[in-house]
Amino acid sequence: MSEYITQFDLCAVVVSLVTLAFFMMRHDCSEKKHIFFLLFIMSGLIAAVFDYTSLLMRNDPDLFVLEKSDLCVRIFLLSHNLTPLFFALSATYILGLQYRMNAWKWIVMIAPSVVVILVLFVPELKNMIYYYEDGTIYHHGSLFPIFYAVTAVYVIFVSALVIRYRKVISSRDMIMLMLFVILSVVPIIIQIIYPRLKIVLLCQAFAALGGLLTLENDDYRKDSVTGLYGDKLFFGDIRKLLIMGHSARLVVISIPEINDNKKKGSPERVGFLLRALGESLGKRKWQNTNSVVYYVDEGIICILCYNKTDEDMERMGWEIEELFSSPFSLGDKEVRATQETNFYSFPEEIPNEWAIKATIKNAIDKNQ
Repeated sequence: MSEYITQFDLCAVVVSLVTLAFFMMRHDCSEKKHIFFLLFIMSGLIAAVFDYTSLLMRNDPDLFVLEKSDLCVRIFLLSHNLTPLFFALSATYILGLQYRMNAWKWIVMIAPSVVVILVLFVPELKNMIYYYEDGTIYHHGSLFPIFYAVTAVYVIFVSALVIRYRKVISSRDMIMLMLFVILSVVPIIIQIIYPRLKIVLLCQAFAALGGLLTLENDDYRKDSVTGLYGDKLFFGDIRKLLIMGHSARLVVISIPEINDNKKKGSPERVGFLLRALGESLGKRKWQNTNSVVYYVDEGIICILCYNKTDEDMERMGWEIEELFSSPFSLGDKEVRATQETNFYSFPEEIPNEWAIKATIKNAIDKNQ
């Protein structure tokens, strides 16, 4: 049996566990970008555990059992080759591109990983992926390079995102994406040249740890009173929309009672109304149907809507009217509020950042 260096996999397990622990402390997985990043970490951890186990078996004839080794190899290959998909999905949500995706684009994105699963679980192809010489010595088969090809597809995809959207990618996100690209390509090349150096999973674990340190938690950008996303994230998303040239709908809801109560010197009533509004709006299904709700300030709530038809927007208008027709409740208290809602389209009615700021200022002035 050829001797494999197992220490790299063991280090990958340790680094992945540390990354997982820090992730659980920092993020609550309320957003899909965090869910997919967690899957990226978990798949890397599972791959490292089962690769380490299979290497121990192959290195020690007393531990080697063909059926157990075969199972470990399959789990390792499956989890390891799903990690690029999970990272690509996380990157898609980090850059806000999920709103530009239709069913066919999602299918194309997932298709390479589906190929991996089919190849791994079609019995007739097993010996073409890997096989055991004399029942003990592990070798890659003629189809094994397909796994490198699948990884290459997702690396190219992420690289294309970096190049195309470099003007709107924050420095933190750029570091994360580049870490994935570099730490995916370089170790594979090294491991192809030196097969005994099993460094791919360790580099992937470091990519996950580095990505975690740069992964932004949008909870920090939420308004502290309403719990809705705040004005900085709103204008950042608007800027991203305009630079990318994407289309969207904007709903601007003006609530005069906010400023009326401020003028009357009723901060407690203002706070109660804002919290009640935030809780009611945060529960609406808009948040899960390609729409994002923001509290911009001065009694102005904005909703960015993606991939919405005129009928969808008309339905949303009715829902907003229905929402404000009843009192907002928080605990055992209730408060009523009125609203004025306006609808706009990007980029037809709002062609630039100046126009959106003028629109918001006009809405605030009306509330005064």
